[in-house]
Amino acid sequence: MLTFVELKLITNEELTSRSKVNNEIKIINQMNKYSEFILDYKDEFIPYYKKILLGKKRLGIINDIPEINNVNQTPLLLIFNTYINRTKGQDGRIANIHKIISKKNFDFKIR
Repeated sequence: MLTFVELKLITNEELTSRSKVNNEIKIINQMNKYSEFILDYKDEFIPYYKKILLGKKRLGIINDIPEINNVNQTPLLLIFNTYINRTKGQDGRIANIHKIISKKNFDFKIR
């Protein structure tokens, strides 16, 4: 299955700052646009990626072409927690980010 992933560091301001246009959290706007894009072009992704993989095989970059049978219509937000010795403020930021994005129409993981 082909899944579209957006990567962010836990310190990225887009996870908590609001857009001046609609006052929504910036990452939510971004992920909503990704969702719309995926829905609009879902039928075109598999042939496109198969063509790219075939090119990589011909160039010798990969040996086998993985089978792509489906497109995950829900994008994934993957947030990398780079805090080492977390403070109460950082724990609060993580909890706030979790609260902000947990009720939205996309998947997320904080690692």
